[in-house]
Amino acid sequence: MTESEFTYDIDQQQNLVAQHAEGNLDLGTLESVTSRVIEDENFQPGMNCLTDIRQSIPTESSQLKAQSASPGSKPEFHKHAILARTRSQVGLARNYEARCQANRLACEIVVFRDEADALDWLKG
Repeated sequence: MTESEFTYDIDQQQNLVAQHAEGNLDLGTLESVTSRVIEDENFQPGMNCLTDIRQSIPTESSQLKAQSASPGSKPEFHKHAILARTRSQVGLARNYEARCQANRLACEIVVFRDEADALDWLKG
């Protein structure tokens, strides 16, 4: 199995966080990287995010587990586009979306297969 590699770049001028995952990926890793982004000094609340998981392999721990809402949770991103290629990647993205909704994070999340479509949506 391939260990996960998850990188991100923050572009303040474009108001965009670009995340890229390769290797094994689970819901916890996706949430962990998002937490690191939010703690980055270059991050501004309300930025848009493009997460590319097309080179990742979702693992069994990607299954949604019940989690109570966190009172006081704040939305990290204004819009969050997730690029997925396979059904299992789309499933991971949907689980992430459900987790964000359960935690009452008012972030709009949409899954795309095409990067140009995702960028158009983020800019709109």
